[in-house]
Amino acid sequence: MAGKIVVLVGLPGVGKTTVLNEVLKQAGERGIAVKNVNFGDVMFGIATSRGLAKSRDDVRKLRVETQASLQAEAAASISKMAAGASVIIDTHAIIKTPQGYWPGLPAHIVNALHPNHIAVVEAEPTVIQQRRAKDSGIRERQDDLDLQEIELSMLMNRAASMASAVLCGASVLFVRNEEGKAAEAASKIVPLLS
Repeated sequence: MAGKIVVLVGLPGVGKTTVLNEVLKQAGERGIAVKNVNFGDVMFGIATSRGLAKSRDDVRKLRVETQASLQAEAAASISKMAAGASVIIDTHAIIKTPQGYWPGLPAHIVNALHPNHIAVVEAEPTVIQQRRAKDSGIRERQDDLDLQEIELSMLMNRAASMASAVLCGASVLFVRNEEGKAAEAASKIVPLLS
């Protein structure tokens, strides 16, 4: 029996990685075999092999056409990895670029991946702002510390997730990641994998 494909999205600073680690832990405790694939890492690997980027943040600053090409190659690669296994794909529903918002899951990508579910991890905008400020030495995200920009990005993230789901018939689950409650958020996502 083929496994489920769950796409996990969330804005930088929402705590998606923390929730994802908890999802993998809880899935393992329940005996659910899950392969974790980071879409951005696959794109970054392709970009670095071509000399297009030296950091993950460089990828989002590439021309939109270049990002689209990298997305398509990454989706094809991930689709091969996902054959016959439960997979959780860590990615973004939107990417903020110098040219504006770019969909992380446009039609050709979401149709190549064909997920069963899209899980959207969210947090309060002020919490995201505080987390991003703490991560400022790790990631170059100073342009994303404005509260109004975070609120707009959250709105765009929700809209993009629903639009992607419409294209492939996936369900969309919105999960609130409250401070210190990643395990609780993860417990809502784990059932999607079985």
